Amino acid sequence: MKSFWLIAALLLATGSGPAQSQLGQTLPQRAEIKDASGQVVATATTWGTQTVYRNAEGELTGSSKIADGKMTFYDPNGKITRVVTQENRTFTHRNATGEVLFTVTLDKDGAVIYRDATGNVLNK
Repeated sequence: MKSFWLIAALLLATGSGPAQSQLGQTLPQRAEIKDASGQVVATATTWGTQTVYRNAEGELTGSSKIADGKMTFYDPNGKITRVVTQENRTFTHRNATGEVLFTVTLDKDGAVIYRDATGNVLNK
């Protein structure tokens, strides 16, 4: 599940600029999230600072919004499930009560380093 949220955050951080209608309004951007075999497992539809996530069947699985320097994730009922903040190249993932779950650091060489809540490296 961690990789889904990282992918979602990276989609928002690295996506192309938003498309605009002829009236200058931002149009929704839809991205497909695929597994290793190329099957669509989820979609993320973004407009402005908000994203809605759906599974392959089109059922709402959650949403997120960027505001006040953080990205907040919600379950389908609108309850906060995760808050992600960024300091330099490190993204800290916290649960709804503020407890650190894990961090993701983007190394200058392009490597992605995952650390658990205690700082132990998980992917080396």
